[in-house]
Amino acid sequence: MKKKLRILILEDVEEDATLIDRILTKERVEFTRVRVDTRHDFTNALTDFQPDVILSDHALPQFNSIEALEICKQKKINVPFILVTGAVSEEFAVNCLKCGADDYVLKSNLSRLPRAIQYAIRQHHYENNRMKQEEMLRAQNEELIKINKELDSFVYSISHNLRSPLSSVLGLVNAAKLDDERTTETVDQYFQMIEGSVLKLDKTLQEILDYSRNTRTELEIAEVNLEKVIVDCFEQLKYLKGYGEIVRLI
Repeated sequence: MKKKLRILILEDVEEDATLIDRILTKERVEFTRVRVDTRHDFTNALTDFQPDVILSDHALPQFNSIEALEICKQKKINVPFILVTGAVSEEFAVNCLKCGADDYVLKSNLSRLPRAIQYAIRQHHYENNRMKQEEMLRAQNEELIKINKELDSFVYSISHNLRSPLSSVLGLVNAAKLDDERTTETVDQYFQMIEGSVLKLDKTLQEILDYSRNTRTELEIAEVNLEKVIVDCFEQLKYLKGYGEIVRLI
């Protein structure tokens, strides 16, 4: 553990806290610690001291480790919580672990404490990384679902816009073949209509190319002059029917 740990000790006996200091110092653990023994001081220390590890005795005069764990949950404090207490039953130890404690160390066997702290920190590190990776995967999946929906909509629109002018061209060609009384005027009309359908088809293909280029282009963020945008919009509206009615409604 290269980092100097901030250890919050919930303990009402200073001698026991000092013994913890000696054990950690002997194992060359670099740390700074704060000892508290009341609910009020414990709650404040979580915010003010921001511990990396919490070492908690179980039974204090007006407070206990289960309540301390509950406070950590409420405040969403995600740091190792290790119970350091006297002799306890196996049932009690299991219950503490179920409540959220990472480990428990008996005061009669404090030599195990440095390894317990190191292991708990490592486990939290792995768990935090796992949760971050899961969140990244979740965000990526949501983005893929959104892209797929947009792609489906785009494909449907493009399919319609491609097939519609093609159908028109084929229909006009067939109509021209079946027209026994073709004149120069009717042929010109057919050609104009075919040209219009081909232009629509060309426009759709150009939109596909533009879309493809835009997906490969990096987004450029720039300031927008809203006043100019509004003025330009009103200038365009002047050429539309009903401009006076729009202005009156505004």
